[in-house]
Amino acid sequence: MSSIMMPQNMSNEVIEMFYKKSILLDSESLNIIKSKKDILEYSKKLLQYCEKNRIYKVTTETINSFSTTVKNSVELKIMVNNISPEGKWEKVNDAYEKYFNSRYEKIKNIINKKPSMRFTTSISTAKKRGGNVAIIAMIYSITADQSDPTKNIISMEDPTGFIKGIVNKNVYEKNPLTTDSIVGIKGSLKQNSNFITIDEIIYPGIEFKNINKTSKPMLVGFLSDIHVGSKHFLSTKWDDLVDFINNPIPMENGSKEKMEAFFIAGDLVDGVGIYQNQEEDLEILEIEKQYEKLAELIKKINPNIKIYLMPGNHDIVRPVEPQPILPKEIQEIFPENCIFISNPSTINIENVKILIYHGRTFDDLVGTIKDMTYSTPTIGMEYMLKSRSLLAMYGNKTPISPLFSTWDIIDSIPDIFVTGHIHYHEIVNKYNVTFINASTWQSQTAFQKMHNFNPKPCILSLVELQSRNTYIKNFMK
Repeated sequence: MSSIMMPQNMSNEVIEMFYKKSILLDSESLNIIKSKKDILEYSKKLLQYCEKNRIYKVTTETINSFSTTVKNSVELKIMVNNISPEGKWEKVNDAYEKYFNSRYEKIKNIINKKPSMRFTTSISTAKKRGGNVAIIAMIYSITADQSDPTKNIISMEDPTGFIKGIVNKNVYEKNPLTTDSIVGIKGSLKQNSNFITIDEIIYPGIEFKNINKTSKPMLVGFLSDIHVGSKHFLSTKWDDLVDFINNPIPMENGSKEKMEAFFIAGDLVDGVGIYQNQEEDLEILEIEKQYEKLAELIKKINPNIKIYLMPGNHDIVRPVEPQPILPKEIQEIFPENCIFISNPSTINIENVKILIYHGRTFDDLVGTIKDMTYSTPTIGMEYMLKSRSLLAMYGNKTPISPLFSTWDIIDSIPDIFVTGHIHYHEIVNKYNVTFINASTWQSQTAFQKMHNFNPKPCILSLVELQSRNTYIKNFMK
């Protein structure tokens, strides 16, 4: 059987494809390429392999090595779940009522799955019956009991009514709450009373989960809050980062892994008009030019690394959460290996679920949740998972849109939970969940200095998904 000859014009196209990347083809390797069924597709994959491994001359040995890599590789299935709008604007009060009712029902269903909360009653029925009751309620307010300093008064509601609860502070401190959180309440009350004595507060909670892993090694990296355009952007440390991830990365076991995916959790640029007198802190005054600079920086990264870009409160999208992906005209200036995701987003790599949220809710949790500070972000992240919501409370510092059906609800606990926003860095493994508050690439600003906050910049968080081992690389050392 005679072999199919590659047309001369296609042969020239393949040679030119490699030549443009300063990669030479010897005659034997060109003949092997000619024998392939899908010549252009094979050539593209071979070219990517050469770029990834910094090969500048293709020989038969190169092709044999490439063939072995292709044979042994298993393409991991990656799925991105972005938030998209639902419905149209209607009367504002109606929209928020629908949103909070929907939110209540969704979390109620999670709590009802707990053995101790399978048989709950509504607030209106609990009032009529009295006795020992279990209800599921949204928290309206939390105040100190003026007549008894050892107690707090919690006002609560559900779709059927309103009730107040009295709880000992030692019970409350073990289970702190924020307004608008939805929890189970066990206690007792007299018939037709408007007060319930609270014995137990039950979060939706973090269920035990297996340690999910991928079927083959995959190294992924996380950072946040680059703030390109700011005078405080650490450009030389960015160059160090690029050099590091463009090469195989040494692991603790002595092996070397190539970075395959890279996630940036918001505040890609410093923006314009975000706070008063911001122009004094800007090196690049126009936001479009800030994105152009960011695209230029990202083009230095190996094109085989997938880069996931999420907006934050400094970016060009609306500040109201959830935030959509960057606009099309901004996307077009970035290289093809960039994937644009909303804030928040869920990414599934095989059966490993990664939840990424920029983290503006931290501003509401600091000073509300015990021990939660800007230097203890994983305490706030744990509270978000326990309460099954990325939204701490409505009407405070985090603006929300009611057009997105329960966007903040965490239906199932992720394997990896990533945030940014507060310019700190922390990795904690708990409940078989990897909590990562990703590091910034911006040095201390005047605002942070005024508030005596010392950021932890330029620390790359790494997770190897087959082992679920975590690593860090501190570029400030």
